[in-house]
Amino acid sequence: MASEGVKAPVQVGDRVQVTGHMDDPHPIPVGTKGTVDWVGQWTCEYTRQIGVKWDNGRSLLLLGGDPYQVIRE
Repeated sequence: MASEGVKAPVQVGDRVQVTGHMDDPHPIPVGTKGTVDWVGQWTCEYTRQIGVKWDNGRSLLLLGGDPYQVIRE
């Protein structure tokens, strides 16, 4: 089920912050900030992924429904 013309809500280099609990066995803690280093094609639900290098040293993808916000520092 493709949805063409949908633009990713972030760009490489944007800063993001987790704003709620993630559905992951080892989630990134709420309040953690990171830098977007990769953005999926955003053409369907399976490619709506955002690669983030978190300030705590972890790397974990954000998915389209994960609770986060773009922050301006």
